[in-house]
Amino acid sequence: SLAVEEARKPSRSVYFPNWEEMRVCDIYDRTRLTPGAAISGPAVVEESESTVVIPPGWDAHVDEFCNLALQRKA
Repeated sequence: SLAVEEARKPSRSVYFPNWEEMRVCDIYDRTRLTPGAAISGPAVVEESESTVVIPPGWDAHVDEFCNLALQRKA
């Protein structure tokens, strides 16, 4: 979605143990994600107070209260 694309930051390498290597990963600015935004892992969502890692095999979405909720892919 457009909201997700506007929140995208430059990609960078991230280490995930199940890969046992560094891989390029999408990075997002949490403050720019609006309700309805959806992100497929692997990805990282950054804000000044915290960082949320969305591992491979997981999705995240921003709910109507602006919470970032993660769910394992089926």
